[in-house]
Amino acid sequence: MHPARITLLHFWAYVRRPVYYAVNTSPTAGIWPTIKTLFCVKLGLMLTAVSVAAVFLLPLEKLLGLNLGQEHDTDGWFIFFGFVVIAPLLEETIFRLALRPARNRFLLVVAGMTLEIGLRIRFQTTGRQTWLYGGLCLVLAIAAGLAVYHGWRHIESFWQRQYRWIYYVSSFGFGLAHLFNCDSLTAWHLLFAVLITLPQLVGGLFMGYVRMMYGFWYAVAIHAMNNAVPATIGLIGWLW
Repeated sequence: MHPARITLLHFWAYVRRPVYYAVNTSPTAGIWPTIKTLFCVKLGLMLTAVSVAAVFLLPLEKLLGLNLGQEHDTDGWFIFFGFVVIAPLLEETIFRLALRPARNRFLLVVAGMTLEIGLRIRFQTTGRQTWLYGGLCLVLAIAAGLAVYHGWRHIESFWQRQYRWIYYVSSFGFGLAHLFNCDSLTAWHLLFAVLITLPQLVGGLFMGYVRMMYGFWYAVAIHAMNNAVPATIGLIGWLW
């Protein structure tokens, strides 16, 4: 059986019954063949999800007179670097690193979320709002860090017992976070959120599988390769 098909079947079985693994599964085919297989499966899943979403969203856009799609600015080398390097590393840290719990990983997740929210506050607010929201974000981050540091034993036990639901919440949280890629959020965007973010929802489930079966850096690599496809197309269009 083809390695990609085997991986797809394993992924589907994992989605149906997520299992907590304390250690990674060592790839038997070598690092690069494993990454290539995982990327092919991820690309196939994403193309399928995009196609399914488009079948429903395009008629809805015509009916409602709204743009329900996500917007990605890939013009310029700096945006390309952020899309292919910074975004995968930051998003995998926030949504997947702590799937296998450790105190330092949780603290990194808190730091990553603080950075992500801080950047949004910086570029989406002005004046006193920036200082107010930024200060509130910092206070919450310190409180979360202290809670993780002092309550770690209870967190670790809970995490392993409830891992199945944590995997689902992490995956869907990753997908729904991409609603902010829309130009403007309306009630219609919230109503059709699952369709709008279907590629990211599927991607979140797959990247969680990769993180637990193969390791964090495999997830970062596949995420970066996935982002590189639209980013390269956008960059070529910008250069020409």
